[in-house]
Amino acid sequence: MVKKRIVDGNVDFRDNIWAEEVSKEARELVMMLLVYDYLERATVYGALRSAWIVRDDDALRDAYRKRISTALF
Repeated sequence: MVKKRIVDGNVDFRDNIWAEEVSKEARELVMMLLVYDYLERATVYGALRSAWIVRDDDALRDAYRKRISTALF
């Protein structure tokens, strides 16, 4: 059933868990990865540039920098 909906392009996020607990950026990333046509589907590099991953990546880098700077002094 899920595969058929992906092939037909009928993927949606109506379930409450998607609407309430998953960010818009995360939903957009999932939609980019569920495209049936591999020529149109996001690549690994495209996924890594998604707003959801970039936002968390920046936060992790900042936390790492703070940890390193306090360890050096």
